Amino acid sequence: VYHTHANVLGGIPGEMRVVAAEPVSRFVVQTRDKSGTFEFAFLLSPEAGGTRLTYRMTPLRVNPVLNLLVNVFFWPLVGKPSFLQTLANLKTKTEAAARAG
Repeated sequence: VYHTHANVLGGIPGEMRVVAAEPVSRFVVQTRDKSGTFEFAFLLSPEAGGTRLTYRMTPLRVNPVLNLLVNVFFWPLVGKPSFLQTLANLKTKTEAAARAG
């Protein structure tokens, strides 16, 4: 279990647990905070000289009121841009490591 702290809205403490890892193809974590419990899956597959990363988020247990606020306000305005930046950073670092050999 990893203890997390999202740096948004004054900080949101939570937990993250790795629930599956298949080297080179799949990595799955579950997160839990005051808005609920979610599963995040990162699926990797070869594609045209590179790798396609497919991301899936599945709510497992969710506070319905907070879920509505997250889906309508938080995710589009804060969560998605932050997550896309994280993916861009991951891409940059991964490609740099691949070039370095």
